[in-house]
Amino acid sequence: MKQASHLSDYGRTHPETLRPSTSAHTKLVFVTAWIDLGPEHTEKTPATRLKHFTRLAASGISLFVFVSPSNIAALEEVRNEFPNIVGLRSVRMEDLQTVQTIRSFSDLKLPNSLTNNKDTHGFLELMLAKIDFVYQALAYTDATHLAWIDFNVAHVFDDSVNALEALLDLQQRELAPSLLTFPVIWGPQTNIKLGELIQKVNWRFAGGFFLGDRRSLEHRYNLCGDTLRLFLAQVNTLV
Repeated sequence: MKQASHLSDYGRTHPETLRPSTSAHTKLVFVTAWIDLGPEHTEKTPATRLKHFTRLAASGISLFVFVSPSNIAALEEVRNEFPNIVGLRSVRMEDLQTVQTIRSFSDLKLPNSLTNNKDTHGFLELMLAKIDFVYQALAYTDATHLAWIDFNVAHVFDDSVNALEALLDLQQRELAPSLLTFPVIWGPQTNIKLGELIQKVNWRFAGGFFLGDRRSLEHRYNLCGDTLRLFLAQVNTLV
């Protein structure tokens, strides 16, 4: 994934929302989370995850990090090296509203087609709860805009130096007051039935990054909370 070029292209094609900053009108903070999903999720070791995050922190972007209690000591050491980690909060998955909604359904199924050691119940909960972390971060920062970025996002960069520089450039730009943007993996589909969609994990959007202003992100959090319960009640599948 050439993330750096994607970010640069966005600035060229959407000049009304992303332009060089000439004032301090906007302030962007990146939100991420390092969550211990337990022994069932073994795709990457804690050391590997921390290595990828350290590369992200070294970019200089402002980071607000949520972390499981079991990981906080290791992350505190990294924070001592990087003053751009502007916030660190301990969190338990069961305290997140999205996770509480999911766990209120006692017999949810998983899709038939899964990636081994990755698409676990806990991992899918985490994917859906990203908006919860961003919403909670609103209470701890005065940023005008917040962006979700995956803790291990550095591992998908073909050119990590340019990609990380692009993230820092994004933080230094003036953003439109009203903005909500998600990178996409594939375009809208018009001939796929709901029953087909829930048979496998579908990456309609690239969940590793999204960006918005405070009001738009709060609206999305409320909308996701309302629609998730309706969706799970209809399909009885966590996807």
